Amino acid sequence: MNHQNDRAFSLKDFLSSFMLVELLKGMRLTGKYAFRSKI
Repeated sequence: MNHQNDRAFSLKDFLSSFMLVELLKGMRLTGKYAFRSKI
């Protein structure tokens, strides 16, 4: 039972880190387009 909880936690941690990476990539892409249109 403890092993299953560990796996669930690691899966949640992986998902949260993946979402954070995607959010950062999206923000970087948006910032690049914003600066390009400004200049």
